[in-house]
Amino acid sequence: MNQLPKITIITVTHNAEEFIEPTIQSVIEQNYKNLEYIIVDGKSTDNTLNILNAYTNNIDILVSEKDFGIYDAMNKGITRASGEWVMLLNAGDLLIDKDTIASLVKKLDTEIDILYGDIWIVDKGITNKQYAKAGGLNSIWSFPPCWHQGMLIRASYHKENMYDLRYKSASDYNFMIESYVNKAKFKYVNEVFCYYLRGGVSTVQQLNNRLEAVAIISKHIPFIEDIQNNFFFNDMIKIYNKENFNLKEFSRDIASITEKLDSLKQKYKNIILYGFGKTAQLIAPYLGDSLKAIVDKNATSSIYTIYKPSDIKNLNYDCILITLVGREFSVICELFFKYEVDIKKIDVLYQRDFSIDNFIHSLSNQTQNNKSIKKYEAGICTQEELESKTYREWAKYLHESVTQMHRKLWEYCFIIDSLKNKGMLQSAKKGLGFAVGTEPLASAFCSFGVNITATDLDFSEASKQGWVETNQHAKNLEALNSRKICSEETFFDLCQFENVDMNNIPEHLRDFDFIWSACALEHLGSISLGERFIYESLKCLKPGGFAVHTTEYNYSSNSETISNGPTVLFRRKDIERISRKLKSEGHEVFDMNFEGGTLVNDKFVDWPPYLNENNAHLKLVLDNYVITSIGIIIKKKM
Repeated sequence: MNQLPKITIITVTHNAEEFIEPTIQSVIEQNYKNLEYIIVDGKSTDNTLNILNAYTNNIDILVSEKDFGIYDAMNKGITRASGEWVMLLNAGDLLIDKDTIASLVKKLDTEIDILYGDIWIVDKGITNKQYAKAGGLNSIWSFPPCWHQGMLIRASYHKENMYDLRYKSASDYNFMIESYVNKAKFKYVNEVFCYYLRGGVSTVQQLNNRLEAVAIISKHIPFIEDIQNNFFFNDMIKIYNKENFNLKEFSRDIASITEKLDSLKQKYKNIILYGFGKTAQLIAPYLGDSLKAIVDKNATSSIYTIYKPSDIKNLNYDCILITLVGREFSVICELFFKYEVDIKKIDVLYQRDFSIDNFIHSLSNQTQNNKSIKKYEAGICTQEELESKTYREWAKYLHESVTQMHRKLWEYCFIIDSLKNKGMLQSAKKGLGFAVGTEPLASAFCSFGVNITATDLDFSEASKQGWVETNQHAKNLEALNSRKICSEETFFDLCQFENVDMNNIPEHLRDFDFIWSACALEHLGSISLGERFIYESLKCLKPGGFAVHTTEYNYSSNSETISNGPTVLFRRKDIERISRKLKSEGHEVFDMNFEGGTLVNDKFVDWPPYLNENNAHLKLVLDNYVITSIGIIIKKKM
């Protein structure tokens, strides 16, 4: 390079009276002449300003004003820099010797954006020296390529790529990672830039630093699984007890954590954390004065006061932040239904599985007192239907409590009332029931003179699946008339029983006037198998025959659900997809109410352990979802 480039050194300070003078002296003693020195002070209240004023002849630009942290001060210095290259040297850091800058300038060239090298990490007085060789770009996903004190950065590049103020202690790391990702030109030199004094922000506030660093790396690392090899990630686990650290919980969408917290701190002054697991323990200090309370059912802490959910009504808050990953839906429903928290004051740390806006739309809005609800022949169970004269008469007929507010009773009433309205409960009609268990419907249908074929799994398979143990399996014909709804003589004359696997319907089961199943579709192994059964079971009907089914319905989500396993949850889009296919084949599917009811028991959600049968059980929580029962009516094409 023909002309010596101008180098700007920037030092940021705040109440640094103990360290600032040696740093100044290491700069002004440099043998390099084309040097600019900028100091940005954060309105120090100790003796720092007096020391700085003693060196005004050696400081080209001195700024002393309040800032928003170390990186805001650095950005102020970068903005004011008139040099071609910039170096950041914190209060307490020292250039390695008088020839440091002159030596480094010889390594600069016009093709690079960042020149970097090694440093010494030291304690006060240059004691306990630890040589820190730059990690380099080959290991950038595991460790920072260098320290910010070990870089000379092209000023024009740095002014276009300032420090991100969302990060309070690791924005320099973010700068390095983004520079690498954006293909900035790095050049390593085997030289020591400075002595770096231990005890800066990154060391004292390890919590914030590690959390921010992990968030930063996770935004850019090509394979998130490799984050386990990252220094900051492992150091964080080491600090917070590795054997109890939930890797799966913390790794989900971790890149958005600090952005989320910064946004909440700006928006709210009184934040409650709901849940105090490892994630919450990591972020609690980050919220600072905005954190007003922590709510958890079981946790204890020697640092924080932990409140119970029932205490929420006595707490002052603008926002309740849910930190329990994977349990957001159940917690929101509990807060909303059980503790009557304003849904608009609830937020979640992770927005992986749902948005709060959709939740408000699909759940909160559904519970408003709409004056007019269209009457449907099918759909989800409601308090209004159970309390209707018709359903209470059916409940009495089935030898059930007429005041019972339970979705299983609703299913029985829905099925028998639907078939009665379709003219199916008449002598000489033929009905086929699937997975009948110990339900009273077969006996009730026979009491109307209907010929019934009741089916269920064979005893050994039902035992494996737990239906026998929970008394939900029909072993033989006698078990189906235990309530004596139908006389024994008539029942044994009209009803027959056989073992049938709903995933493999025998071909001899044909020409029935109607078929039914009560909450059986969800137990066939998957949503797709339940859907397949609906289509295949229509082969059992005569043209114009009716199929009436009830199944588990995911009331809280139309996106995430349980799609496979012993119990699956059908979403609205699953029901609508089935309906479209059936209609396209010429069958009739009766309109369904997906809105739900508006009465008090429609809003109540039961929680494990579920309440006894005398309490409301129309909606409940299962695996983090609010579920209920839905009824479907199909008329086979003629």
